[in-house]
Amino acid sequence: MLARLTSGIALASIAALVLVGCTPPEPSDDEVLAEARESFDSFYQTVDEQMAAGSASATDFEEYATRELAAQWAQDVQAVIDDGTTSRGVLEVVDLALVDRSDDRISTHLCTDGRNITTTHPDGSMQEPSGLVAWSATFVPRDDSSRLLLASLDPIQDQAICE
Repeated sequence: MLARLTSGIALASIAALVLVGCTPPEPSDDEVLAEARESFDSFYQTVDEQMAAGSASATDFEEYATRELAAQWAQDVQAVIDDGTTSRGVLEVVDLALVDRSDDRISTHLCTDGRNITTTHPDGSMQEPSGLVAWSATFVPRDDSSRLLLASLDPIQDQAICE
């Protein structure tokens, strides 16, 4: 009986070692930041596409953002469209820095340049481009892939990331 128990423990130990060896390596900070940048860029490309189409959809945003953020942005973009404002172009990420990282959340600061965005109000007046803006952005892993989803995006007072 003891021999069977010992061989069972040995097999379990070997199986555990094999499983540990099969675990994919943890992505580097640079890889995580590259994925965050790709999600952010795709998110803002979706904003531009929806502004051009004249209709906003949370479903389109959900490819790159959490459901909550997607719903909020779709509502906000639709309100701008309904107001008669037009806007074309996307923010360019100038710098991106990792603030904090865990298994379930990536916190970043980023600097965007909005000088290539043209915004026209219903009365025909042009809005001055935003220039450099500092943001705090949080990303979470998507359940079904390695892609990161934008979970929050807020402008911040600290402009150090843009200097």
